[in-house]
Amino acid sequence: MLYDVNSEKCVKTANNQNTMPRISVVTPSLNQTRFLEETISSVISQNYPNTEYIIIDGGSTDGSQSIIRKYESSLSYWISEPDKGQSSAINKGFSRCTGDIITFLSSDDIYLPHAFFFVAEQWQKLPEFGAIVGGFKFLNEKSALSSAVISPYLPYQTPIDLSLIPPEKWRLHQVSTFYSRKALDQVGRYVREDLRYVMDRELLFRVAKNFEIVLDERPYAAFRRHSESKPMSSFIPFGEEFGRLYLESPSNNKKDQKFKQKLARFYHAKGFLHLAKYHPDLAESNRAFTQAVKIYPEYLLTRKFWLTWVKRVLKMIQNND
Repeated sequence: MLYDVNSEKCVKTANNQNTMPRISVVTPSLNQTRFLEETISSVISQNYPNTEYIIIDGGSTDGSQSIIRKYESSLSYWISEPDKGQSSAINKGFSRCTGDIITFLSSDDIYLPHAFFFVAEQWQKLPEFGAIVGGFKFLNEKSALSSAVISPYLPYQTPIDLSLIPPEKWRLHQVSTFYSRKALDQVGRYVREDLRYVMDRELLFRVAKNFEIVLDERPYAAFRRHSESKPMSSFIPFGEEFGRLYLESPSNNKKDQKFKQKLARFYHAKGFLHLAKYHPDLAESNRAFTQAVKIYPEYLLTRKFWLTWVKRVLKMIQNND
């Protein structure tokens, strides 16, 4: 799937390359031949005049290197060697970035047409931003895009402590997030390598606490949902890891600290609720439902919990017929 920038505004802007911020994109990848080429094409086909594209492959054994070499002339740097995981690969790429704007794109996600030009437009309006966050769409494993755009939203002005905001009150998705180099160099140009699932959220928390976040409703990217992206084995550790973020920065305010603890329990329990929803074994599913309620009893008062439970029961009845 290739994307062509053909709008008059984008072409006109591209002709003035000297005023365009450099956008550095890092793609960490490991054994992703299924989607890697589409990811690479979505970056290169932005036709943005000042792109720095870096691919850090973790020593793939599935032929990913052949795909990368195919686009080598359009890359600023690439390497394929064993690493310590996705976070390590991102940091390896970040250390080489020279752009005014820096981000990373997973090797199964894509950017949508004009995204880099939209980012540059926002950068020129508000050069002191910490991050620019656009809307996004979902993409399935057959590369079919959803029609709906999920817009970013925040209830308050930034800078802000995101760990004090209820999860349903904000949405900022990594796939459509672009950071200023200035912000990253102030809060730390790295993602935490001890985090496997929520290193992107932790970085966002750091930036949002110190800088303005610029929101743009236009779709910048697409997040791919596929069978390999979220295995059931990741549901519980993902929830536990997310919950940790709320406990690692304690507040001196007792009310705020109590709220952080509540959110930590919520995310921990959410992992069990996801497991309950998808586990093929009814007994294991029921145990996961029970554990979710033990950790976060407030779930019993939510519509989401009961909808998940009803859908699960109906699915099991259907499978038994």
